[in-house]
Amino acid sequence: MRTLIKQFKSDESLMRDYQQGDSVAFDVLYQRHKDKLFNYVYRSCQNPDVVEDIAHDTWMAIIRSAKNYQPSAKFTTYLYRIARNKVIDHWRKPKATEAIEIEPDDVSRSSLVHGQPNYGMEQLQLVSALMKALQQLPQEQREAFLLKEEGFSQNEIADITDSKPETVKSRVRYARRQLQLELGAAI
Repeated sequence: MRTLIKQFKSDESLMRDYQQGDSVAFDVLYQRHKDKLFNYVYRSCQNPDVVEDIAHDTWMAIIRSAKNYQPSAKFTTYLYRIARNKVIDHWRKPKATEAIEIEPDDVSRSSLVHGQPNYGMEQLQLVSALMKALQQLPQEQREAFLLKEEGFSQNEIADITDSKPETVKSRVRYARRQLQLELGAAI
């Protein structure tokens, strides 16, 4: 019953409850956001082992910094800012510069694990091509585009990335244009 009631609370309210020691509140937050966060990180890295580590590190950072949380922005902005920083830390490591080959089987496995539909071979090839095209984008454009695809507003993306809203708008526009050129499809 307690968990059911928590389902109707806002993320920010749940985080405040967690600050007060309510572990059920954290469980609800985790269940609400774990798959979308995993998908965001996966589209940024595409190495399943690394993605698991980054997602885990992000949630551990939320736990460790819970006492300092201030709801000055949406919880999701806070969560994705931490995830973004973990992804950037990963890419700064020397070994992270290696190219990653994305096979259709990898996309299919990830889709099945994270509740997405099972794709046919043609769709898997398209998803694989999209993932490769995303990796060709400059990092700032890629992250702005991915955050936009996660449903964040221009202002929220600006908060997450420490950028101006106009800069975010340009990055998303350039990313879309480049992806359209690469894939020949409306994105």
